[in-house]
Amino acid sequence: MPPRRPRFSPYLIVFFLPVALVILLAGGLNLASFYSLRGDYQLARQQQTQDLQKINASTEFNQEVAAIQHRVTSTLEEAGTGKLDEAAVYRIHAEIVDRLAALETRLPELKERPGDELKDVSEHFQQYRNFIIQATDLAAIDPANGMRSAYQAANQYLFLSEHTRDIARKIGNNSALRSAAQEQLFEDHAVRNLISGGLLMLALLIISGLIIYRATQPIGYLSRGLEELAGGEI
Repeated sequence: MPPRRPRFSPYLIVFFLPVALVILLAGGLNLASFYSLRGDYQLARQQQTQDLQKINASTEFNQEVAAIQHRVTSTLEEAGTGKLDEAAVYRIHAEIVDRLAALETRLPELKERPGDELKDVSEHFQQYRNFIIQATDLAAIDPANGMRSAYQAANQYLFLSEHTRDIARKIGNNSALRSAAQEQLFEDHAVRNLISGGLLMLALLIISGLIIYRATQPIGYLSRGLEELAGGEI
């Protein structure tokens, strides 16, 4: 007669199901927390990249304006001492006009936020460009007055430089605040995971205790019955 296959005890299933359920719940909660944390991290990284792009754009704009200012000043000095002739001065004038036109197309990069207006910045840039072009126009025929125009352009350059520094400072402050908020968010995720894990373990202990109590109750009745039968009590 072939041996009979051992049947799974229902007690094994009763004890296994709560453990499996708790493991599945813990895994699901950890997975949801991971994806939420991943989304927050990607958003923070994207914002950090945008901040760096804004800082680089404002820094490059400021450096280009400073380079133009230095180029015009040195041109006026060399024209005043006769080191540059009229043709060379006008070539430099054309170069400055082209560089200013390229800078004007980059003015939208100086916005702190997408919806900001650049009315004051545009006005100061237009005044700066007018003074610089006037300075290069006068470099060949009247370097002294051209230098005066260059000094007037320098005042407008100071405003543009202060604006770009303000952008970098505000972006740095906002980035620091976001970093602190991101750190707090990581801590909150860790605390939530600990709390949810602790609650699930507590629920598992309670369910296991109830199951053990219900499973051992018939065994207790049987044990007491056998003891009474052994003592002669029927």
